Amino acid sequence: MRRTRLAHVSSQGQTRRGAVLLVTSLGLGSACTSILGTFDDNGAGMGGTSVGGRGAGTGGTSGTTSSGSGGSGGSGTSSGSGGSIPLANAWYVRPNGGTRSQCTGRADADYQAGSGVQACAFNDFRLLYDDHTSSPLTWVIAAGDAVVVRGGPWRVGFDQGASATDAWCVGQGGADACTPPPIPSGTAAQHTRILGENYASCAAASARTQLHGGYGIHHVLSLAGSAYVDVQCLELTDHSPCSLIGTPLVSPCSAGYPYDDFAQSGLETSVGTHDVTLEDLDIHGFPFFGILGHLGGVVTATRVRSAYNGADGWSLDDGTAGPGNTPDAAINASYLTLEWNGCNEQYPIVSTNPAVSCYDGASGGDGEGLDTANPDYLSLSCDHCVARYNTKSGIDTGHVGVGTNTLKITNSTFVGNMATPLTSGPNETTVILENNLVLANCARMAQAIPGTPSTFNQYLTQWCRSKVTWSFSFLDGSTARIANNTVVAYEDLYQISCGGTGNCPTSTLTLQNNLHLAYADQVVYADYGGQAHPATALLMPGGGTMTEDHNIFFNFRNCGGAGDLCTMDPLFVGEPSAIPELTAESLLDDFNFMLDPTSPARGAGVAIPGLTTNYAGTPTPSPPDIGAY
Repeated sequence: MRRTRLAHVSSQGQTRRGAVLLVTSLGLGSACTSILGTFDDNGAGMGGTSVGGRGAGTGGTSGTTSSGSGGSGGSGTSSGSGGSIPLANAWYVRPNGGTRSQCTGRADADYQAGSGVQACAFNDFRLLYDDHTSSPLTWVIAAGDAVVVRGGPWRVGFDQGASATDAWCVGQGGADACTPPPIPSGTAAQHTRILGENYASCAAASARTQLHGGYGIHHVLSLAGSAYVDVQCLELTDHSPCSLIGTPLVSPCSAGYPYDDFAQSGLETSVGTHDVTLEDLDIHGFPFFGILGHLGGVVTATRVRSAYNGADGWSLDDGTAGPGNTPDAAINASYLTLEWNGCNEQYPIVSTNPAVSCYDGASGGDGEGLDTANPDYLSLSCDHCVARYNTKSGIDTGHVGVGTNTLKITNSTFVGNMATPLTSGPNETTVILENNLVLANCARMAQAIPGTPSTFNQYLTQWCRSKVTWSFSFLDGSTARIANNTVVAYEDLYQISCGGTGNCPTSTLTLQNNLHLAYADQVVYADYGGQAHPATALLMPGGGTMTEDHNIFFNFRNCGGAGDLCTMDPLFVGEPSAIPELTAESLLDDFNFMLDPTSPARGAGVAIPGLTTNYAGTPTPSPPDIGAY
């Protein structure tokens, strides 16, 4: 889908928070507790965490308040609730601060009634770039400054959507134009930093400071053209359940006065965005994208979640023609979670899993976890990542079709995506996939999911639309190593092709120590071509070299190579007895990827150079086991 920005898509409400869906415990080591349960940002299971919020507020400033500590400005440092920032480079926002005419914004202190401009914090996030005049919106901070945002939730945009007259963004073009300008770039030596107050210890979602966009603005924060910037410990969302993508729309966003209280997307980037760190961010509930835009270099994402967005969780396709990224564009991610994209989020949240309406390609939707433009550059490294229950692919880099790029996915989990869990593009000339867990139950969303509104799947029909579990395309000279992955699937396993000329004589593929279990599924029987089970579909295209041994393929209609095991059940702990067919999608909800002590996969593998631990972080035994555990 080509991306479009609405030219005119055209107070405080109940705080919106991400949700938890916990059905049962699974054997996924320290990474998670349930196939259907949410993952926290360290990869640990969140158990039965309840859905809630920080409550309503008025005037854009109420909510959880932390006074922290601070000084009067001038010299020294301010530690607040996390870390030290030189006061000469620090700005503060806090509930009991003041306006620009009352406070400098340079001290972590409340406003005290009196005369003159005091050394105290601003009382509204928008004062950092909006002076209540018709002057262009401009950040007051300079390159390398830091902003600490306390309390919240904080509104971004107009205070109301009923008229074009508002205290904010005077003369800027109306409600949907009241969008923050790009964050000023820092330097390599000193990054500009936008920080939630608990930035020094922010692994828990509840620690994050909320910024919520409203009344049709394009994004909550912009990194378009920004370089050397850190954004940490924030929740980006909006306060509306309205939708912009899909047919028919369950709750269409009002695109004019009165506007609904929504923001189109969470975070914006561009080809000028590079050397950016995103850390401890919860981005959710937008009718378009969680993150949208091209890249001009490296973005590092740690403990970032993008969920319940109407389109993609993270899209690098902004609709412009041709390659939009620079050749060195890269995402280096760890503990990145991409879930339930293509689904609109409830507001206020009342369900355990707040996916109120989901759309796929047949109903005008586009729900990739991560998506790339066609063709484009991108190198991607993702460790301990989660891609699940997206209405299209989990991670789709299949459009990476120019330059020389790298794809490395390790210790990650893919569950319930309606298309391929992972697609690799031809110009990813080095591919490493190791220690991943894949439950390719691509028709799971065809049936009810506990805790989810019964309406969530009424416009979904494209179950297993890709008809393959993993898709890879090579160029000549490319290398791929697929090792120690555990894959449970009911579509054909691998689709391996040679891109470009179709001739890849010097490409190499290594496939070792992978454990594959197939279930024939009644929803997708037609995809088996009249056969009883899915196929392995192993093929090294164009005369390249394939090393393929020490794998297990069970219940597929054809085997791998001579060095593989193809008639032995892998014997997972509590393995569902759904052979020969899976009659209900929920039968795999309790799937445990741990191996039974008597499993034939134990000690049956071969040593993989450089691979010294398994998915759970446990040292690899000698001889190694087959699979991610």
